[in-house]
Amino acid sequence: MSKANFTVSITLIIAAFVLGLIGHSALVAVSAIVVGAVVMWYFFRRNPLR
Repeated sequence: MSKANFTVSITLIIAAFVLGLIGHSALVAVSAIVVGAVVMWYFFRRNPLR
């Protein structure tokens, strides 16, 4: 996984988490973290860091 993809993934997860907090929706925040973690794990498996 390239560093750019990793940075974008982190940014999207943080943005979704903040939006979830603003909306007082813990479920949305947790779901965003879980989805982000799964996506990052998938990319890491396909193209591991060298």
